[in-house]
Amino acid sequence: MLMKKIIIFVFFLFLTGTYLPGKAAAGQSSEAAQADTGSLNLPKNPFTRIVRDSADEMLSFDTSLLTFASEDGQYRVTLAAAIHIGDTGYYQELNRRFQEYDAVLYEMVGDNDPRPSSERESGGFIGWVQRLSAVAMKLDFQIGSINYHAENFVHADMTTAEFAAGMKKRGDGFVVWFLRAMGYEMVQPVESFSKELEFNGDLLKLIFLPNRSRTLRRMSVENLAELDSTIIPTEGKHGSTLITDRNDKALQILRRELDSGKSNLAIFYGAAHLPDFAKKLEKDFGMKPEKIEWLPCWKLD
Repeated sequence: MLMKKIIIFVFFLFLTGTYLPGKAAAGQSSEAAQADTGSLNLPKNPFTRIVRDSADEMLSFDTSLLTFASEDGQYRVTLAAAIHIGDTGYYQELNRRFQEYDAVLYEMVGDNDPRPSSERESGGFIGWVQRLSAVAMKLDFQIGSINYHAENFVHADMTTAEFAAGMKKRGDGFVVWFLRAMGYEMVQPVESFSKELEFNGDLLKLIFLPNRSRTLRRMSVENLAELDSTIIPTEGKHGSTLITDRNDKALQILRRELDSGKSNLAIFYGAAHLPDFAKKLEKDFGMKPEKIEWLPCWKLD
């Protein structure tokens, strides 16, 4: 099962982690839901979840809009969890929601205020994997679905030179992240033989059954909903350029935008980035979670 986990780690990284140059309770509705979290009674993972029915059958994979507020209620920052492939309606709803903010800070390592219009503008190997995944699962691709040309969209990521310098300084890179993932999985408890059979059964379904896109979604989603198993090996003990350093750059932009007089902002980044953002909004900005909303991203039924 180690190789299965490594494969899904790579897949998760591509779907939730970055753009580079060029479980919910049984019976819970999959409709967008809002909950007051003044008591800070958030789920362990407040960014992604699987919704199931009373028979424990998967209904949807959801991402969240988690809003933080300053102590005086003057400023609000919403963490919008991005999954880079999703249902058409998911991206339409995000585009509608983003119109409500003074500024939407978005991720994309690149120069000169990158604002892609179509999926062809997400180049390189990662872009190719994301587009291939979208086709295989019959989902839409984030690039081309999200309106990056909206007036309130603000680039809040490293330049190409900054990213390269950060990688060099830390000795970071895909090989390092991959090896960390292997080491992390080798010390985790061994999964049961029944889980191995379940995975192999899914592979057979993928080959022989007609609804391959749904099978592929279901095979992927349980690991996608477990952020810790990806973030921990990627970050290591001292953080990474991929998440920590890029997040710090985004928060510098956030501070600038708040200082300019904007009071209602969103940070639209891959879901793997959001736990670090949440900690720093509380620690460095003195903000607390105010509310959480869930948006269905993939249909699984």
